[in-house]
Amino acid sequence: MLLEYLQGINVDSLKALFFGAFEPILEKMGMQADDKIIMVMLVASGIIGVLHCLFGYKLLRLWIWLFGFVCGFRLGWWFAGKLSVNPLTSLIVAVITGLALGVVITLILKLGIFLFSAVIGGFAAMYVLSTIINMFQDEKTVMAIIVLAAALAVGGIAVHFMRPVLIVLTALAGGALFAAAIAVLLNLSQHIELFFVGGLIIAILGMMFQFSSTDN
Repeated sequence: MLLEYLQGINVDSLKALFFGAFEPILEKMGMQADDKIIMVMLVASGIIGVLHCLFGYKLLRLWIWLFGFVCGFRLGWWFAGKLSVNPLTSLIVAVITGLALGVVITLILKLGIFLFSAVIGGFAAMYVLSTIINMFQDEKTVMAIIVLAAALAVGGIAVHFMRPVLIVLTALAGGALFAAAIAVLLNLSQHIELFFVGGLIIAILGMMFQFSSTDN
């Protein structure tokens, strides 16, 4: 079942994963996601993935700030869109909202850890339910409840057992991000299963490195 799902994934679906959230912003700014922009974003994503995988725990405050900034940016952009303001004003509102939310959840560290970990846990649960267990559309209410429960559980556990949980989460997220960027760059549409295997191997190496290079 999982292999059939992997074979159904192609480079276009991975590109949508990377750029789907940014396309409305680029369109409103009068820009297009051409090959040069895509290449820069892929390289940047790969670098961030490696850093996330190897130094996720050490750079915890940076990742939490970035997480808050991205969430705040999207929220500000959505809110500005509802007000029908011009693109420059939308961008200013989005940046200010992103900076503010990033600072808030960094200062309230436990809140930031909870939200950061909950999002990763929720996405992981969503992936398992939609691929390995293969939940269908008519079970979306049950799926939503399970994903929410998993997110809350992972967030709560991360607050109480910060170091081991965050090392595992950041290594997994970083390995997946790096492997996805490489899969798109190398156009691995026929061997997409290598993306998952490679991401898992990178994540395990990242966990080993982080556990050996950080204090208890």
